[in-house]
Parts: sequence; C-alpha cells; structure tokens
Amino acid sequence: MKRRNFLKSGITAAAFLHIVTPGEALAAPGGSIANTAAENEINAEDNEAKIAGNEVKLVGFPTVMSPYEDTMAIVWQTDQPSVGWVEYGTDENCSQKAETQQNGLAEFFQVHKVTLTGLKPGTTYFYKTCIESPLAQEERPAVKTAVQQFKTLNTNAEKISFGIINDTHENQPVLDKIQEINQNFKPDFLCWNGDQINDPSSEKQITTAILNPTKASFTSGTPLVYVRGNHDTRGNWASQLSRYLSVPKGSYYYHFIHGPVAFTVLDTGEDKPDQHKYCKGRTRFEPYRDAQAIWLDQVLSRKDMKNSPFNVVLLHIPLFSKSGWDSPDSRDKWLEILKKHKVDLLISGHTHTYEFVKPGEMTDSSEWLNWEKKTKVKAVIPQLVGGGPKLEGEEFATYIKGEATAKELKISVVNMSGKLLDTYSFPRSKK
Repeated sequence: MKRRNFLKSGITAAAFLHIVTPGEALAAPGGSIANTAAENEINAEDNEAKIAGNEVKLVGFPTVMSPYEDTMAIVWQTDQPSVGWVEYGTDENCSQKAETQQNGLAEFFQVHKVTLTGLKPGTTYFYKTCIESPLAQEERPAVKTAVQQFKTLNTNAEKISFGIINDTHENQPVLDKIQEINQNFKPDFLCWNGDQINDPSSEKQITTAILNPTKASFTSGTPLVYVRGNHDTRGNWASQLSRYLSVPKGSYYYHFIHGPVAFTVLDTGEDKPDQHKYCKGRTRFEPYRDAQAIWLDQVLSRKDMKNSPFNVVLLHIPLFSKSGWDSPDSRDKWLEILKKHKVDLLISGHTHTYEFVKPGEMTDSSEWLNWEKKTKVKAVIPQLVGGGPKLEGEEFATYIKGEATAKELKISVVNMSGKLLDTYSFPRSKK
C-alpha cells in the first residue's frame, strides 16, 4: 500500500495527533481528504517508533493565560506528542498536581492546556510544567521546567496595574521591545488586544505567534488576557486557533474583575460584513454579534459589575475612529447597551494608528460595502486606539499602561522607545 504524506495533504503528523478527538472526521483545514484508517494506522506506528527512540522536549516556554481570582491556565508545546501536567503550590515545593484526561486516559498531544482551579485571590503561586512519553521502551524520568510563578487576580485589590498591546502581526523586533517594556512595568496582567497573527495558515505559525513569540518567556510573571482580532479569524487554520490557547469557557467574549476595574472582552470579528466578497462565505459574525449583545446587557447588569468603580471594555476593532476603520455593526448592536451601563472607556487596536477620541468628537465611520465612502459619527464614550505594528514611523506600535485605584483610572501610552506619549485620567464618576 502506498503511504500518503501528511505534509502533502496540508496537515502535519503532529497536528493530526493533536487535533483529532473522538467522533471527529479528519480533514485538513485546507480541505483535502483524510487518510484511510489503514494508512492512519501505519503512520501512527511510525510515529510511535519515533517517540520511543527520542526524549520528548519542551518547545519554547509555558504561557500563562486567562487569569481569574481562582483559576489560571498554563499552555505549552512539546516537540512530539506526550503526556503533560503541572505541579504547583504556594511555595517552590509545588506539591499540588493538575492534569487533563479524557475518559480515563491522559491527554496525549503536542500542545498541552491545563487549568489550575481552587486558587486563592491575590496569591503568588509557583509552578513547573512536566512532560513524559509513555511510549518510550525504557522507563525515563519526566522532563520538568524550572520553577516559575504567577499571581492570581483579586477583586478586593486596592490598586492594580495592567498592560495592553495590539496589532503585533508577528513583528519580531516589536515583540522583543514589548517584552522589555512589559518586564520593566510588571503589570498584573497583559492584554493582547487582537491581530497577533497574520491570517493563520499553519499550526507552526499559530504556536510560534501565540506560545513562543520571543526568545524568552513572554508571560513570565504576567498572565495573558487574549482578545481575538480580525486577522486572527482569517486563514485556513483560523478555526483551529482555540486549540492552541486558553480563553475562559472556550469563549472569545468574557468578563472579569480585578480590583476597582470590571473588564469586558468583546469579539468584533471581521471588519467587513458577512456578505462581502472578501469573506468568501466563511464568516457568520453578524449573528455572533447579536448573541454578544444579549450577553453584554446581562453581564453589565450584574451587581458586581455595576458596583465596580470603573468599567473598561476591551475589543479589537474600535467603535469610534477618526481613520474610519471601525466596526459599524458592532457599534449599532452594542453602543446603546454600553451607554446604558455607563462604560468608562473603550480600548481597541486595528487601525494601526494611535489615537484618543473624546466624547463629542466627530469621527469617520466606514460604509462597509464601499470603503471609499465615510459617514460622520459622534463619539459618546472615550475611545483609546493603540498603534502598530512598526517600531517607528507611520503605524508605530504602542504599549498602553493602566493603573487604577477606587478613585482614579490612569492610562499612559508609550512608544517602543519607552517615550511617554500621553497620559489620561478618569476620575470615578457617580453611576
């Protein structure tokens, strides 16, 4: 029997072992037909033989994601399918253990996702990721990383800090500078506000951009809050993105509270209508935004959200922009809800142009089906838009620093040289 090469079908053997779950029909994201059961068995045997002869290794560094008061997710990659778990605790002994399993079997993938639960608010935890290959012919010790740490969020914190970046588009020099700024600032969490990837077209592209964007640990001591951008929804691997990162309850829109700030994350999806010829019939974002509108009103009506001194919304495409690169459908469906609940600030990216839009200012809004036409729209909520993705010149990147107490929300914006561009202060208002 002639063997088929996974690479020719557009999917790697590693991705095959990672992606397939019970009950799924295997087809490469590019649309090619799956191997037969016999061919799959032959390739699986070859892969087992390879694993048995090689020690499994960590690729890059663990990524800490989806921070909450009582949970934290750890995501990491190995060079071949393996069993992984996390050892953690409130001291460096890391005496607790967390792992994932399905139907009595430990998960056997190349990308490992473990969520730690039952954690204490505002507490520093130490952890190390652990891997082993159960297919090795002789017994081998587990491979464990050095002890690292993170701190959980805390709704009762009196003072907090956070960082926000956007539109990095796999630009390595910018990512390196962001990491330098982030390590100096040391925020409680870092929000990646969309367009991390340029139209994901392969597994390696996703894992490099999300899990291993720099030569050092990108989230060392700084948990990552993920916001999906429009370029992250493009490419024939975009539908696989959630397999390589952790978002709360598997949703790209969610909320959390840290100290005096309630954060709401929204998913603006594509910057074009579903019927636009560019989308090629692949998008369903308009009903998706309808669903978010219902959810948004329910979430902002919660007592804990309403009682927060400040409400900040994180979304990739702005609702107001002088450049015209906004999301009219998102604005039409969400703005009245945001006004009703007196949201303090919208923070976005997408336009590649840093700007701050004050309430009352006139902005240019796109007509969607005709990008040459613009409609004048008056801003009614403060809108901050981060720049990117270049080191300098037009479309220069920014790092947004946030600090808050119960009396004031302070936002500072710096460029990749660390130069302070602007500072904005939002005093607590009566709601």
